[in-house]
Amino acid sequence: LEKRDANVAECTELNVVAKKQKKDIAAVKKMKAREIADAKRLAEEEIQRTLAAERAERQRQLEEEKRRQEEEERQLRMRDDVFSITGLKYGEAKASCGEKVTLLREPENEYDANAVKVVNGYRQLVGRIEKDKAATLSSKMKHMQEDYHSQNF
Repeated sequence: LEKRDANVAECTELNVVAKKQKKDIAAVKKMKAREIADAKRLAEEEIQRTLAAERAERQRQLEEEKRRQEEEERQLRMRDDVFSITGLKYGEAKASCGEKVTLLREPENEYDANAVKVVNGYRQLVGRIEKDKAATLSSKMKHMQEDYHSQNF
């Protein structure tokens, strides 16, 4: 009987130890689950920070590209291209060497829809840009005018 009581006591003690171990294991699992959840949350936050930094960098690059394009356009507008002016002998108006003149697209010109006329400071017709260069120049002027209107109106 004593032996049986000792066995029962030992079994009870083992059950108590087993229950404690189960509780400890459950506590460890719960702690690990929290650690995993925290790690996932931290990883997600890092991903979000990285994505935000990448978006900001891309935005900076786009703005830099826009500034570069605007500078190229400005340089193009300021560049000293040399064009021959045709029709000088037909008009009374003149422009002196070094005088500022204005170039105007002339899409209604009956001979050349790409014609670009040259007027002096008095808005008098001095002549026109030679035909082979007028086509390219007229196209650039049209795009610049469209860009200007789309940005300002």
